Amino acid sequence: MVRRLAREAGLAAGLVNFAVALVERVEADRASLDSRIMQAAPVFPSDQLAAVDRNILRVALAELETRQDTPRSVVINEAVEIAKLFGSEGAPGFVNGVLGSVLG
Repeated sequence: MVRRLAREAGLAAGLVNFAVALVERVEADRASLDSRIMQAAPVFPSDQLAAVDRNILRVALAELETRQDTPRSVVINEAVEIAKLFGSEGAPGFVNGVLGSVLG
């Protein structure tokens, strides 16, 4: 489904592969990613976070773990920008804080 949606959006094949790899990584490692989020933000259990905020964090963490060629600061900045556009109120700061904490 991700490939079809990406193609319909007109994304280049390389971007489609990148997006699919991230989605597959998030799905395969969801429990581990959620555990890392909970360790960084124990006051906010993963299941109580807004779904968009939780998924922004999951995707960013998956990218940080799998794409050593992308600078960490770029991944964090992109996640914060996505949180500004689609996240809940306060999401940009929360996403920035959690990712900063995870990267320590």
